[in-house]
Amino acid sequence: MMMFIKMMMMMMMMMLMLMLVIIMMMMMMMMMMMIMKMMMMLLFFVVVVYVVVVDVVWGVTHTKAYC
Repeated sequence: MMMFIKMMMMMMMMMLMLMLVIIMMMMMMMMMMMIMKMMMMLLFFVVVVYVVVVDVVWGVTHTKAYC
């Protein structure tokens, strides 16, 4: 009987470890998704800023040329 209980304990421990590993993997995936989202947002922001700056510079140079 003791052996059976020990086996059950071992199985429970294994299951717990497996669950922990799965949770860790899920967390890692979530983190990766968050980082990717952040990178995309940053890239979008940089592109927008770049376009605005180029537009302003282009406008200023052309207005100066017109003047």
